[in-house]
Amino acid sequence: MTSLTHFNPSELADTYEQIALKAIEQARYMGADEAACVMSAAVGIDLTVRQQDVETFESVQEHGLSIQVYVGQCSGAASTTDLSPESVHEAVSAALAIARQTQADEAAGLPDPAWYAEHRDTSVLETSHPQDWPVEVMIQKALEAERAGLGVDRAIKQCEGIQIGYGGKMRLLADSQGFLGWQANTRYGASATFLAQSDEGMQRDFDYESSLVLSELGDLSDMAIRAAKKARARLNPKKPPIGRFPVIFSPWMARGVWGHLLSAISGTKIYQKTSFLIDKLDQRLFPEWLSVWERPHLPKESGSALFDSEGVATKEKALIDAGRLKTYLLSSYSARRLGMASTGNAGGVHNLRLEGKTQSVSDMMQSIGSGLLVTELMGQGVNLVTGDYSRGASGFWIENGEVAFPVAQITIAGNLSDMFKNIQALGSDIDSRGNVHTGSLLIDGMTVGANNEV
Repeated sequence: MTSLTHFNPSELADTYEQIALKAIEQARYMGADEAACVMSAAVGIDLTVRQQDVETFESVQEHGLSIQVYVGQCSGAASTTDLSPESVHEAVSAALAIARQTQADEAAGLPDPAWYAEHRDTSVLETSHPQDWPVEVMIQKALEAERAGLGVDRAIKQCEGIQIGYGGKMRLLADSQGFLGWQANTRYGASATFLAQSDEGMQRDFDYESSLVLSELGDLSDMAIRAAKKARARLNPKKPPIGRFPVIFSPWMARGVWGHLLSAISGTKIYQKTSFLIDKLDQRLFPEWLSVWERPHLPKESGSALFDSEGVATKEKALIDAGRLKTYLLSSYSARRLGMASTGNAGGVHNLRLEGKTQSVSDMMQSIGSGLLVTELMGQGVNLVTGDYSRGASGFWIENGEVAFPVAQITIAGNLSDMFKNIQALGSDIDSRGNVHTGSLLIDGMTVGANNEV
């Protein structure tokens, strides 16, 4: 059985360091000018309970190596899950063979050593809290959660699954310029999905819990009850008025809005000229009262890191300061393409936090009078080149400052530039599960349509 208490990242790091350095040595001996090696390991258990029985069970125990080599400014990569010397040698050979067949890229190569993190003891981040969660306890918690959700109301007809699991992972990075660092993380989590039914049809909804620390994981029966109540609340939807209205995005949906910002300011989008935010540095994109920060060194947070996936130091910085765009998110490659320095964001952003005026959701609803509360979005209708935004949505219509009725099969549309400028308030209902902490988001002047009419 997979055990977290026997998953010792420190011991693994010692072993993986030797394998990684040997792979780099082989790559250099075989003709590589530079090389970087990533070693990874993961263990965990995930299971699903449905209809008071265990429906699926998966035990994970895996490891792997990936090698990136540079011959001049030509690059190649290969990977293997077999860590035997023979397989590692084959991966190195394959990466070199690929590099010798590719065209030179002047931006290719390892990061500038001056960008590397000086401090690499990631234990200060407290991201690894290994504690076994006995399978019998997990199953019992899941069974209790399913019963709790089904007991909410007669309208709750079915549980579509209580998923529950835990895991540990570690990642080690070494390169031919002398960088060596590793980090370990743990995860404990569960989710619940329920189906509600009335004479007019069926609706489903879900909720979840997640934590790095088992003792800090939320109550799973409470999670299931929330999911069931959300499904029941969506029954018997009606069509809302059509026109331009204020829209409140629930925290889970607001996280997607911030995700569009992160995508639009990624270095890849900027140098490829596929973002509507090209040449927008230091321009005001948001209200002056709003700031967005990256805080990568917070303890016990899933997004915390001392260095990015290339070893470049992460730093606390404002992405948006008093409404103005202050930085793009750059890897070493995109930085070279743009003639800039890496921002330590190879692999993404670390711990996004918002600052600005906040309101409770009830105060938001009172302030708008009539409008839409969005709790689900569908489709991929976002064009980052133009900023055009059009998504299928479900949620609740607000009238006289209160929830009037559920809505479904509607569309909301706008342009991200206008949406950013028209943010009226941040919700005080912060969802702290994940890398992006956000509450609800009130945006004025969006187009609401029914039956795909916008």
